[in-house]
Amino acid sequence: MAQSAVLTPSLAKSGDAFSRLTITNLNPAETCRAFEQGRKAYIVGDYSNAVKHYTHALDSLQSDLFSVIAVHRAVAYEMMGKYDSAIHDCQSANPNLDTPCPDVYFAQSNTFILQDRLRDALLVYDRAKKRVPENCSEYQELDRRQHELHEEINRKNIRITQDLPTELISKIVSYLSLGSRIELALTCRYWHKYMLQECNEMWSTIDVTTSDISVLSKMHRQILQAAMRAQVRTIKLDMSFMTDKDPGSASDEGSNGDEADSSKWTASTIVQRNWNSIRSLDVENPKGAPFRSILEATKETLESLEVHTRHHFSNYRTEALVDAARICPNLRSVTNDMTGFLQPSDFGCILSVLPSSNVHLTQLALLSPSDPDTLCRLFESSPYIVSLALNSTYYPKHHASILYSIYEHCQALQSLSYKQDYNEMLTTVYSRPPQTEHPQNYLKSIEIQVRESDGGQTANIKQTLAMIVQKSRGTLETLKVDATNIGTDWILQQHDGIPRLRTLDLEVPSQFNTLENFHQFLGGCRSLKKATLRGSYFWDSRILINLQSSPIQHLTIMTNEIDDIPVREPGDAVATAMESLVTNAPNLKSFTLGYRQSLGLPDGALTKLMVAIASNPNIRELDLLSTIPTSNSELISMVTCLKNSQIRKLRVELAGRTGAKILKALGMLSNLEYLHIHFPNRRRVDKEPLRKLFSTCQSTRFLVVKLSNLLGHQMIESRQPTVASDIQT
Repeated sequence: MAQSAVLTPSLAKSGDAFSRLTITNLNPAETCRAFEQGRKAYIVGDYSNAVKHYTHALDSLQSDLFSVIAVHRAVAYEMMGKYDSAIHDCQSANPNLDTPCPDVYFAQSNTFILQDRLRDALLVYDRAKKRVPENCSEYQELDRRQHELHEEINRKNIRITQDLPTELISKIVSYLSLGSRIELALTCRYWHKYMLQECNEMWSTIDVTTSDISVLSKMHRQILQAAMRAQVRTIKLDMSFMTDKDPGSASDEGSNGDEADSSKWTASTIVQRNWNSIRSLDVENPKGAPFRSILEATKETLESLEVHTRHHFSNYRTEALVDAARICPNLRSVTNDMTGFLQPSDFGCILSVLPSSNVHLTQLALLSPSDPDTLCRLFESSPYIVSLALNSTYYPKHHASILYSIYEHCQALQSLSYKQDYNEMLTTVYSRPPQTEHPQNYLKSIEIQVRESDGGQTANIKQTLAMIVQKSRGTLETLKVDATNIGTDWILQQHDGIPRLRTLDLEVPSQFNTLENFHQFLGGCRSLKKATLRGSYFWDSRILINLQSSPIQHLTIMTNEIDDIPVREPGDAVATAMESLVTNAPNLKSFTLGYRQSLGLPDGALTKLMVAIASNPNIRELDLLSTIPTSNSELISMVTCLKNSQIRKLRVELAGRTGAKILKALGMLSNLEYLHIHFPNRRRVDKEPLRKLFSTCQSTRFLVVKLSNLLGHQMIESRQPTVASDIQT
């Protein structure tokens, strides 16, 4: 279908390029002459020259005749509205972009304009003016058209901003990085004025830590200086490579040159131009004197401070927080984020200066080792802490004392994470204390991972954890526990469950037979939406029946990695309860099953379970990555049962080589949109069965297929000479 022109006839119209063509007749004289010379050379036996002349004739034919005909065909395509074909012919007529003939430039630019590809048309004009002789009339015409096109682009920019609300344009431009905003302001006078006068809020955040603005040119600095100081609210700096001196003199080093370090120049500008409206400051690796100068310049308005330090860049670490608390009286929030090897002294200021200032510790993530006594003293002095994350790896002999200190002193705590984490990091957040007294509510989220402990203190750990859960019973929404060496029977002290619990994640190894009343506990968790249960003891008909009556939406049930014992009751009863659960759970949306043969379910139990899943129209996601069937035949049977299900996402593991029968069965899942096939070994995948899978699916729906294995090796093997891009992985 022909495409209509989008611009005014004065700028471009269909057929205009044809009237500008300078070569309207074919002249094969040069080709004929070279051909005749080659024929004569052949007759006298001079075959070398014959080849030379014939080659010249062919080159002449291709370069002259082909180019002329291609350009003429291009303008014909243009009249038909087949712009892509016209562009292709123009490119074929000028493959090296160096022809001095203006015809191809007129044809190509006219087509681009009719497509509203104005920037591409400008590039064609620029290229043409470098190749076409300046003393010809066509050069003058190209120059005139280029000027008109520039004017049209400017008018179009104005029309865009006139048609759209200023707020909407500001929102669009706000997604650009600082460097891109500056570049936009430098494109033309219109955008320069618009960006600096109309988009005041655009300059509320100055982030010079991004890669596209790490070095400021003189024009960049002029744009930033033009932004009124009252507009700037947030500054982000990187002081890693600044010297430890007052930034007031640092800007002079680069102000007269072509380039300047962005963070150094910005720091100097804050001090020299008194940008005293800054409310938020984000600094990486602060240096003493420059950082203090910035604090002095912004102390009346600064409310939020974030400091990020890496050990090998700065010795000025927690002292930055002390200076901030001392200099800035209006601070409401202070964050200190450290990475690298940490020393206890790196958070010593928590115990000294800051508690007596306007801000108090409210969040702490300490993933590096520390002295347990220091931690306990820290909790005593932090009554307003609401979020706490500690690395349990470093305190195998002090779990009980640390947890009890948290229970006793952190009365405002809402989130507790006490688990293994091998990062070296300290993050502290300080904020002003709440105006009201501590709420009666306690923790909303608990994550506990205790895998190593002194056997003599196991009872104390259980008692403390039970006290924490009991205290949080009315508010707890998330409970995640991995306590391999201490069990989880302490949870069951809440016989009536936890009424507001929404997420439950438990891992119970087989040696802890401590969940006899767990089904009663589940019955009291009336708000449970997501449950992850790892361990053979969860394969219990009473537990499964209680889950059936809960509002559960996402369920994961699997064996523990170290479990190797059968279920505690007859496998038929467990299998029947599982089928009833997935059939009748009214809100169940996703189901993850981790089954091993050692559980002892009867033969065919997995196939019957798939039939039950297919009967529940609410189940849309099924994860079988941790389920190992006895054979690929059983897997084929399981997948076949899901043929008419509502499953949209399926994850499955194939232990053997990919076979056509398995993939054919997967292709028959009528509603499948996402398929993840995992291989537990280095086996490669035959491409042909996958190709057939795609051929089966592509006519009816869109299907995403992901292939993976444990080591991340290339998974596709082709037995035919086909390109790898045919199969998406």
